[in-house]
Amino acid sequence: RLGIPVETVYVCDDAALPDSTQPRGLAGTAIVHKVAGAVAERGGSLEEVASAARIAAGRVATVGAAYTECFVPGRPSSA
Repeated sequence: RLGIPVETVYVCDDAALPDSTQPRGLAGTAIVHKVAGAVAERGGSLEEVASAARIAAGRVATVGAAYTECFVPGRPSSA
């Protein structure tokens, strides 16, 4: 709309939900950001930055873990 070129990179690194219809990004997004930033800092084009980020996103996997259950506001505890 403003004439600013953009690229979208999806990071779906949650290895615990490999077949999810709505995959999510966890800690792997930080690695993808670092890769994209390094390519950009070296003077890479937008396409090169996005390509490197997509490659990194395709190679990273994360598993989340918790010590306690999740509490959702407005819902009763399962305990």
